[in-house]
Amino acid sequence: MDKKIADRLRNVRKRRSISQEKLANMSGVSYGSIKRFEATGQISLISLTKIATALGVADELRELFTDVPYRNIQEVINETKLIPFPPKLDGWYHLYRNAPGTIYSSNASIQAFLELDYTQFISAIEFLYPEALFSTEHGVKGEEYDNVIFVISRGWNMYQFETYAPMITGKASIPSGKQISFERNRNLFYVCCSRPRKRLFFFVTIPIDQTFKEFLMELVGKENYYTYSQWIMNKKISQKSNEK
Repeated sequence: MDKKIADRLRNVRKRRSISQEKLANMSGVSYGSIKRFEATGQISLISLTKIATALGVADELRELFTDVPYRNIQEVINETKLIPFPPKLDGWYHLYRNAPGTIYSSNASIQAFLELDYTQFISAIEFLYPEALFSTEHGVKGEEYDNVIFVISRGWNMYQFETYAPMITGKASIPSGKQISFERNRNLFYVCCSRPRKRLFFFVTIPIDQTFKEFLMELVGKENYYTYSQWIMNKKISQKSNEK
């Protein structure tokens, strides 16, 4: 066999982080034969076929006489050494190859996580990046938008705007020992309220008491305060008016 074929197969093996010993177990070709093949190019056609099959390039045997295409970005990194491969990511990759059933998080396996549809990653990126329609309160610091919907809901124990926001205007007093909590809530509340250039819409998804209700009415104007059912009703009335 041509030594160039041996070199190309060796490159494929290294790209995929497979040792000569592991390839011997995978292919059924002895370790000595694989070592001799990579050093000299000498091997039988049957053994060559077994090695190509183990490396997943059996269908490309014809292309072994030219070049074998890369399967993924890790193979490019392994061969070219252009950038260091993050150890944590490398560990996940080897788990995916060798123990795909390993639990990653929330009862999802490594295999299930790494085989997520590409569109789901795109959706996550669109959510996290600044140009997305949605962002966390901390993620919008320093930014401005024409229109902002400020969602006040549960889920973050460090922030209870429905409790601390009324303290900003004196609607409620600051409890003893809660000064730091008040300042943390006040500062983030300010961040959210100062992002819009034109319109600010509060969307409150949690039950509120009379104090917070009065605070919101004072902030946005009583005429601009609606419960969800009132908003739906006004929307229906508006739609009927437009249909006439």
